[in-house]
Amino acid sequence: MVLFALTMSISPGLNYGVRKAVGFASGATIAFTLLLLLIGLGLQVVADQMDTLLDMLAILGSALIIYFGYKLATSDGRLDATAHPIPSFW
Repeated sequence: MVLFALTMSISPGLNYGVRKAVGFASGATIAFTLLLLLIGLGLQVVADQMDTLLDMLAILGSALIIYFGYKLATSDGRLDATAHPIPSFW
Protein backbone atom coordinates (compact mmCIF):
# COMPACT_ATOMS: atom_id res chain seq x y z
CA MET A 1 0.00 0.00 0.00
CA VAL A 2 2.92 2.31 0.71
CA LEU A 3 4.24 1.76 -2.81
CA PHE A 4 0.79 2.51 -4.25
CA ALA A 5 0.47 5.72 -2.22
CA LEU A 6 3.93 6.85 -3.26
CA THR A 7 3.30 6.11 -6.93
CA MET A 8 -0.09 7.81 -6.95
CA SER A 9 1.18 10.91 -5.18
CA ILE A 10 4.07 11.30 -7.61
CA SER A 11 2.20 10.72 -10.89
CA PRO A 12 -0.70 13.21 -10.50
CA GLY A 13 1.60 15.54 -8.58
CA LEU A 14 3.60 16.29 -11.67
CA ASN A 15 0.50 17.50 -13.51
CA TYR A 16 -1.74 18.96 -10.82
CA GLY A 17 0.46 19.90 -7.86
CA VAL A 18 1.41 18.28 -4.60
CA ARG A 19 -1.71 19.33 -2.69
CA LYS A 20 -4.10 17.66 -5.14
CA ALA A 21 -1.83 14.61 -5.39
CA VAL A 22 -1.81 14.13 -1.62
CA GLY A 23 -5.61 14.37 -1.53
CA PHE A 24 -5.88 11.79 -4.28
CA ALA A 25 -3.44 9.39 -2.62
CA SER A 26 -5.15 9.88 0.76
CA GLY A 27 -8.52 9.00 -0.73
CA ALA A 28 -7.15 5.81 -2.27
CA THR A 29 -5.48 4.84 1.00
CA ILE A 30 -8.61 5.48 3.07
CA ALA A 31 -10.79 3.51 0.63
CA PHE A 32 -8.40 0.54 0.66
CA THR A 33 -8.25 0.59 4.47
CA LEU A 34 -12.04 0.73 4.68
CA LEU A 35 -12.29 -2.22 2.31
CA LEU A 36 -9.96 -4.30 4.46
CA LEU A 37 -11.83 -3.28 7.63
CA LEU A 38 -15.23 -4.30 6.22
CA ILE A 39 -13.91 -7.64 5.06
CA GLY A 40 -12.21 -8.20 8.38
CA LEU A 41 -15.37 -7.44 10.35
CA GLY A 42 -17.27 -10.27 8.78
CA LEU A 43 -18.71 -9.16 5.48
CA GLN A 44 -18.15 -12.72 4.26
CA VAL A 45 -20.43 -14.08 7.01
CA VAL A 46 -23.23 -11.79 5.85
CA ALA A 47 -22.64 -12.74 2.22
CA ASP A 48 -22.80 -16.45 3.05
CA GLN A 49 -26.28 -15.97 4.48
CA MET A 50 -27.59 -14.23 1.34
CA ASP A 51 -27.15 -16.85 -1.36
CA THR A 52 -29.99 -15.51 -3.51
CA LEU A 53 -28.58 -11.99 -3.48
CA LEU A 54 -25.15 -13.25 -4.51
CA ASP A 55 -26.68 -15.28 -7.35
CA MET A 56 -28.57 -12.21 -8.56
CA LEU A 57 -25.38 -10.11 -8.38
CA ALA A 58 -23.52 -12.74 -10.42
CA ILE A 59 -26.22 -12.73 -13.10
CA LEU A 60 -26.36 -8.91 -13.19
CA GLY A 61 -22.56 -8.72 -13.36
CA SER A 62 -22.52 -11.17 -16.26
CA ALA A 63 -25.19 -9.16 -18.05
CA LEU A 64 -23.17 -5.98 -17.51
CA ILE A 65 -20.05 -7.56 -19.01
CA ILE A 66 -22.08 -8.75 -22.02
CA TYR A 67 -23.51 -5.23 -22.41
CA PHE A 68 -20.02 -3.69 -22.30
CA GLY A 69 -18.86 -6.20 -24.91
CA TYR A 70 -21.81 -5.33 -27.15
CA LYS A 71 -21.14 -1.60 -26.81
CA LEU A 72 -17.47 -2.16 -27.60
CA ALA A 73 -18.25 -4.31 -30.64
CA THR A 74 -20.79 -1.84 -32.05
CA SER A 75 -18.88 1.38 -31.37
CA ASP A 76 -17.46 3.43 -34.23
CA GLY A 77 -14.05 3.72 -32.55
CA ARG A 78 -13.93 7.50 -32.17
CA LEU A 79 -12.65 8.98 -28.92
CA ASP A 80 -14.18 11.92 -27.09
CA ALA A 81 -11.46 14.52 -26.56
CA THR A 82 -13.20 16.62 -23.92
CA ALA A 83 -11.37 17.75 -20.81
CA HIS A 84 -11.84 15.61 -17.72
CA PRO A 85 -11.93 16.98 -14.16
CA ILE A 86 -8.84 16.76 -11.96
CA PRO A 87 -8.95 13.70 -9.68
CA SER A 88 -9.23 14.58 -6.01
CA PHE A 89 -10.38 13.26 -2.65
CA TRP A 90 -13.02 15.98 -2.24
